[in-house]
Amino acid sequence: AVTTGEQASLLATGKLSLVKDGAAVTVDGTAVVGADMQSGNGVVHSIGKVLLPNVVEVAKSSSDFTTLVSAVVKANLVTDLTAAGPFTVFAPTNDAFTAYLTGRGIDAAALLDDPNLADILKYHVVGAKVMAAAVTTGEQ
Repeated sequence: AVTTGEQASLLATGKLSLVKDGAAVTVDGTAVVGADMQSGNGVVHSIGKVLLPNVVEVAKSSSDFTTLVSAVVKANLVTDLTAAGPFTVFAPTNDAFTAYLTGRGIDAAALLDDPNLADILKYHVVGAKVMAAAVTTGEQ
């Protein structure tokens, strides 16, 4: 049975949000338009769009961003960054965080307890989809 808000694990890294409202079922906000097509190894539900991971799921899928993911969780920004967007995230790697922490003379625990953590992280997010090839010199 599908429970509203249930998280289903994927074969890929991440989870999908399943919601049932009456007879209607949605997956990550997309309506299931054809349900319960049986196959030899499972079931198929058809949807009207291709699902792509959000920026948080992409960060979680890489071992280069474990500090960033911990910081996003601690700063309560997961809901914001899994919203519809679009977003462009300039994502500091673990090495970038290590250099930042060393330069400030603090450890990761101190960073995660910083009352300005959410603002520090938001400084890395643009509320638009900005592809690297579309950036021009001097653009702000």
